[in-house]
Amino acid sequence: MLKKPAAILILVLMLGAVVAAPALAEGVPGLDPRQYTAGQFLRDVESKDNSEMVGLAILWGYGYMCGKDESFIQPMNDSLIEGLTFKYLVVCKERPQLNLIQATQEVMRLSEALKRPAGN
Repeated sequence: MLKKPAAILILVLMLGAVVAAPALAEGVPGLDPRQYTAGQFLRDVESKDNSEMVGLAILWGYGYMCGKDESFIQPMNDSLIEGLTFKYLVVCKERPQLNLIQATQEVMRLSEALKRPAGN
């Protein structure tokens, strides 16, 4: 049985599948990536009252990353969502003033750094 946030995220992802990556760059209904901040993301995660916004932010970020670099494309599953959520939490705690676009760019850099072997 899926937990409510996971079920909501899956529904959002299914609906979002019909939206092309360039359209995601402009934002999704209810989420303006230029205005939504890392600090708001943290508050939404902590409050658990706004899980839809967290799901939208992660979906938007994933679409943005895939649109910028196809190497980020991978099967959408719990592992991917958990990994992205963890990376967003790391970035957002460090720099809560970033907007979602900037935070996503930092998540991309963090993801790239994690792909490199140690010492490179």
